[in-house]
Amino acid sequence: MLTETIQSDVTVIGGGLAGVCAAIAAARLGSKVVLVNNRPVLG
Repeated sequence: MLTETIQSDVTVIGGGLAGVCAAIAAARLGSKVVLVNNRPVLG
């Protein structure tokens, strides 16, 4: 298992429709965003 430490303003868990929208909205407001998903595709 790969472990990596990343600093962010907002962390979104889940790459479904709501998670992607939340990550985009936070990024548009200038936050550093991390989107965590357990699958290779979003949505």
